[in-house]
Amino acid sequence: SKNYPIKAELSDGSPVTCKIKNGSKAIATLKPYAYNWKGKTGVGTGINKLVITDLIEYVPSSDPVAEESL
Repeated sequence: SKNYPIKAELSDGSPVTCKIKNGSKAIATLKPYAYNWKGKTGVGTGINKLVITDLIEYVPSSDPVAEESL
């Protein structure tokens, strides 16, 4: 969510400073957590770290029709 953005970095450890386009590849490390909500308990997972291995940068197009065809 926008309130809890995922921290993404490149494979060399540098932070990602651009928008990531669909089709990019990444490795995610997950962190399990226990929860108790309205009397129901269980284990959920959250993304702890996201390492982008194949970055495709999102660059918005001025033509919305051309953007849809990608």
